[in-house]
Amino acid sequence: MDTGFRTPLLYGCRRVLVSWTGPNGESQVSSGTGFVVEYEGSPVLVTNRHVVDPNYFGGRFTGWSYSQVSSIGTSVDRRSATTHYVAIDGPRVAFASKSADVAVVDLTSGTAAGDMLPGGSLVPIVNYFGVEWLRDNAYFDGEELSTGDPVFMVGHPNIGGEQSQLPLLVDGIVSSDPRLEYRIPRGRLPQDELEDVLLLHSSSYAGMSGGPIFVPWRDRKRAPAIVGINAGRVLDSVGGADIFTYAYKSNIIVETLGQLGAK
Repeated sequence: MDTGFRTPLLYGCRRVLVSWTGPNGESQVSSGTGFVVEYEGSPVLVTNRHVVDPNYFGGRFTGWSYSQVSSIGTSVDRRSATTHYVAIDGPRVAFASKSADVAVVDLTSGTAAGDMLPGGSLVPIVNYFGVEWLRDNAYFDGEELSTGDPVFMVGHPNIGGEQSQLPLLVDGIVSSDPRLEYRIPRGRLPQDELEDVLLLHSSSYAGMSGGPIFVPWRDRKRAPAIVGINAGRVLDSVGGADIFTYAYKSNIIVETLGQLGAK
C-alpha cells in the first residue's frame, strides 16, 4: 500500500541536544527532536520549548538556563548513513507566544562549532524545509485537513535508555476537529487551555518531542506538508500515557519565526 510518505522526508528530522546549567553550576543535557526550516535565507531549528527552556515546565529546573544547542542531522547514500553535527553556544532563540511549547533557534547566531569542511567552514545544513512547507491558519479553518486524515510523526525516540541515532517514523490519524480548540487540564501543561492544537491518535515516545507532523500525498492532488510539531503524549486521569499525542499547529511555528525576523 502506498501511504504517500517518502523516505527522504525521514531525514528532514534532527536530534537536538541542549546543555542546561543550574544556579550552582550543575549541568544537565536535554534531548529531543527538531527540524530545520529556511527562513529569510537562514537555517532555523524548530523544536519544543521544553527541550530548550529548563523553566518551561517549572519543577526542579526552575532558575536554570540553556547555554548550548546542538543539532545532529543524517544523510544517507545508498546504505551508508552520515551524521552532520553543529553546536551553537549562546544562540538566538525565540519562544512562541501564548505559552505554546514551540521554540526556534537561529543556527547562524552565537558561536558555532561542529563538523568542518577542508577549508575550515562548517559542513552546511542538509535536508531542510522551505517555509512554504508550513501551513497557516487558513489551512486549518478550511477543509483541507479533516478528522480521520492520516498523519506521520518523525522523531528520535529513546529506546533502551538511549536516544535513537537514526530517525524513526510513527503513523496515526487526526483525532480532533482541526477547526476547533481542545482543552487539556492543568497539571500536564503550564496553562489551562491550549490554543492551536491538534490531537492525534498516535504513539509518541520520549525523545520525539519537537519532531514534525506530516500529512502525505493524497491522490496526487494534495502536496505533502508540515501541519504541526509533536509536543508529547496526553496523560490520562491517573497520570499514565494514553493513546493521544498532541501537536501544535504549524501556524504557531510561522508566527514564532516572525519573532526571529524582528531583529
